[in-house]
Amino acid sequence: MSCKHEWGGVVIPGPVNRIVIDQCENCGELRIPDAAPPAQAVDLVPEPMFYIQDTRQFVGNCPVWWGPNGGGYVTRLDEAGRYTEQEAITQNRTRTTDIPWPCAEIDALARRTVDCQHMRNRGERLAELAMIGTHAPGAPS
Repeated sequence: MSCKHEWGGVVIPGPVNRIVIDQCENCGELRIPDAAPPAQAVDLVPEPMFYIQDTRQFVGNCPVWWGPNGGGYVTRLDEAGRYTEQEAITQNRTRTTDIPWPCAEIDALARRTVDCQHMRNRGERLAELAMIGTHAPGAPS
């Protein structure tokens, strides 16, 4: 004998939104409604973020960026602050030498570099190079 379905909505909570399905009140069968409206609108496009460049100075060829929460200046993008469009525009209107740049645009231009301040000093490296080939393999130093 087949069930004469009587459908009732069931809401299953999810981490971002709810899932709405139909369940037969007689036999318990589940189905997804043909035109179930979304239980909650989800904005899938994140708000664009901006770096703020202080154009009054450069370090070598590197622009100087605002740090997080306006706390100082940096040249490394991974240390730079990321600001909403409104925050960036407000700062630009306060000081026109502070230029907002979309993070996506600047991130696409980023290149790996080495800061020479983090390298060992030249003399130490030259001493190592001088030692190469001066001892026979396996001979005591």
